[in-house]
Amino acid sequence: MAASYVMVFVGSVPLVAPVVGWVGDAFGPRAAVVLSGLVAGVGVVGEVARYATVSARVAPR
Repeated sequence: MAASYVMVFVGSVPLVAPVVGWVGDAFGPRAAVVLSGLVAGVGVVGEVARYATVSARVAPR
């Protein structure tokens, strides 16, 4: 799980940073912070869903 965490929060920076910079330039810093939070939230929700799916398959019955 830690590797997925690092992948989402560190690995997405080079992909999302230019977009966040453009949003901050075009719409202001508040919109850039909101966009950053939304991207992080989507990553967290995706990882929680993946963890739930994997742990359901691995759990003994």
